[in-house]
Amino acid sequence: MRFPSLCCQLYESPYEAQLWAVFDAHKRLVTFGDYYPSAQRLPAGEYEVRLQVRHSKVELLQKLRHMPMMLHLTLAAPVKLGFHWSRSGASSY
Repeated sequence: MRFPSLCCQLYESPYEAQLWAVFDAHKRLVTFGDYYPSAQRLPAGEYEVRLQVRHSKVELLQKLRHMPMMLHLTLAAPVKLGFHWSRSGASSY
């Protein structure tokens, strides 16, 4: 799990602290981490991720409300994708 906008920024980050936590469907803490991305293995289920970022200016924190989070998932089976060599080929499919 990574937050690309904040990833690996420790000393040069404008934010004072970063902490993320993963909770299961029963609101129990499953795992947590800080500014540096780390791999986590979770069984199938529903989870909630909470990210805590600290800064004295609220307007800077507001800009992070829709920040993307990247997940790396291992799929049970390969996904078959179709490709087209041109836009016209894709639009006439």
